[in-house]
Amino acid sequence: MSQRPRLEVAEVIRSYGHAYRERYTPSPAQARVLRAMVQCRTGVLGGHVQECD
Repeated sequence: MSQRPRLEVAEVIRSYGHAYRERYTPSPAQARVLRAMVQCRTGVLGGHVQECD
């Protein structure tokens, strides 16, 4: 049995964030939080992934 890949909040926001912002028009503070959540643990903020063999 193969293990399901983890789904992260950032992936959901990347996929559906544009539609959410168009429909609900978040405040500037909410929009900043959405951007920060998408960038979290990415190269944009200096994050990296290490994987061992």
